[in-house]
Amino acid sequence: MVGSEHAWAVRAESTEWMEEEAGGRGKDIDYRAEVLRILNERMSYATEMGKEISAKYGIEKDLAKLRIKSILEEMKNNNEVGRVKYLRDGKPIVMYYSRSPNLSNLHTGMQSQAVDILTELGVAVNRISTTGERGAFDIETDFFMVEIETGLKHNMEDLKDRIKSTNLRMIIIVPNRELMEKYTGLGENVVVATIDSFKVLLEEPQMNRGS
Repeated sequence: MVGSEHAWAVRAESTEWMEEEAGGRGKDIDYRAEVLRILNERMSYATEMGKEISAKYGIEKDLAKLRIKSILEEMKNNNEVGRVKYLRDGKPIVMYYSRSPNLSNLHTGMQSQAVDILTELGVAVNRISTTGERGAFDIETDFFMVEIETGLKHNMEDLKDRIKSTNLRMIIIVPNRELMEKYTGLGENVVVATIDSFKVLLEEPQMNRGS
């Protein structure tokens, strides 16, 4: 505990010095409100939030990122936000999402990225489900269905029912490789992928044909 308290004190001291160097501008920012605003809109990570707040208030990116990391840790401990290891462009990052009631922006963010990839590759999307819509596939195309699984829920009966309800291929997208095993073996027509491997998978010719 002594070591961690010392590390926290050093970070706090460093932050105060940086705020003085920035002309005190950092002291006027409600970082907590800014983090909540961003995470209520979408999932994000510390560097991305730091860049946004830095640009908005004209302060150093390192100062913003340092403050944000401290706020995120506090909010995680209070169960206001969650975090998950996430693969993005082949690199693991720590992605944060809001735990506000009825808000699942981790799921929504992954769904949005998947739709962007489908659009980029010219795959027509027939339907996109809304948050909380039961019994519907997250994304529907002519040749396969897409399900977004964050790994946060333990009951998979809903997912198994949807797999049984279609003869088309189903692609299950998860945040990281560690979660892939959890959803492996659910059916012959089921493929599990991360966002990164989803794009690679779609570029295989057989994925754009019927099962």
